[in-house]
Amino acid sequence: MLTQRYACSGTPVCAVRYCCADEQVTNGRTGYLFESAEDLCAIWRTALACSGNHDGSSRYASGSILCRLSANVEQDRVTWEENWARVVPELVVRTTGEAL
Repeated sequence: MLTQRYACSGTPVCAVRYCCADEQVTNGRTGYLFESAEDLCAIWRTALACSGNHDGSSRYASGSILCRLSANVEQDRVTWEENWARVVPELVVRTTGEAL
């Protein structure tokens, strides 16, 4: 899944909202989830309008939405294996009623 690759690289993402997308993207914290082209357009308009001037010292302008999202991704970063270990046992219990 591409969202995992971007999250591991510290890059905030915009991803189509589907049943398990919130396992990889925390909406408004590490990226944005959208359901339509209109939603995506609104997200990008907001992000780009608030991005400010880039001073060359970081990937995104200080205080911008992209800067905040990027910092959150760095803070919340987990590997695929860590996420699997967290999500799968919970899913198995929910679906089968038995622990792994």
